[in-house]
Amino acid sequence: MLFNKNKLLGNPLFVAGILIFITIIITAQSLLLEPKVFESGGIEYTHYNNYIIFKQSFFHLIENKDLYQLHPTEHWDYYKYSPTFSLLMAPLACLPNALGLFIWNLLNVLILFWALWKLPPQAFKHVCLCLDYSH
Repeated sequence: MLFNKNKLLGNPLFVAGILIFITIIITAQSLLLEPKVFESGGIEYTHYNNYIIFKQSFFHLIENKDLYQLHPTEHWDYYKYSPTFSLLMAPLACLPNALGLFIWNLLNVLILFWALWKLPPQAFKHVCLCLDYSH
């Protein structure tokens, strides 16, 4: 047999590559979707509003603005994290939205992948079983 599914899916680089490809597609979808409006006749917001909140929090911090007030001209919702998180967003805040969003999504996906991959096989099976029954 030329194709061994277990060997391929057991290769962390192959699985990470698949996840990177999926992340590219999801990021592109978020960027290409039409803006959304939460209130009739209201301001349009992106489908990656959370990323914008995180990104803008860094600029609010260095401009000594209140992080926790609503900034409706920039994003929809409140910032709910510590100022330290705003500082950690600095490298992404300086990037264009498309690149920053892709890196943000990729970090989230790869950190979760790494954590699950490092679980002992029995614990990983238990996590997969819990995820299967969660819906």
